[in-house]
Amino acid sequence: SGPAASAIASATLVTIEDTNSQRKLRPSRAGATVSVTRDGRLRTGWRIPTDKDWQELEIISGMSADLLENIGGRGVIAGFLKEAGLWDPSGESSTNSTGFSVRPGGVRSTNGEFTVLKQYGDFWTSTVYDNPYSLYLWNRHFYYNSPEIGRNYLSANNGYSCRCVQDSTQ
Repeated sequence: SGPAASAIASATLVTIEDTNSQRKLRPSRAGATVSVTRDGRLRTGWRIPTDKDWQELEIISGMSADLLENIGGRGVIAGFLKEAGLWDPSGESSTNSTGFSVRPGGVRSTNGEFTVLKQYGDFWTSTVYDNPYSLYLWNRHFYYNSPEIGRNYLSANNGYSCRCVQDSTQ
């Protein structure tokens, strides 16, 4: 399983709400609420990728294994994953040679404001960061002006993009 044996599909910006036994993905733009179980499951066969799924994709894309668990910017592979022509101009190259097509969807802050379109592409994982005070999740962050991929844990009250993983049936 993981990205190597999976089909990846884009989804809209979402907010994750914690409700007892389920998390809810509420689209940040107009649309229906999608229920998600604690293990990150969507419709049958689809799920939100884990932190480990992203790490597998990063290894396949050329990141050194000794950087995987680091927090903050890591590796110099973001350009291989970012779709060219959509990001604010910078000196960084985006070739999308992997075909993964990361797009700069920006973020929706806790006050509902959409910001940093064309500059940042942030993506949730389903992996919870252990914090007794609030729900934090690991995410991936792509910058318009950096070759690195950020790995951070952030409040689930923010709105970030999601990439869904369809596990292989083989």
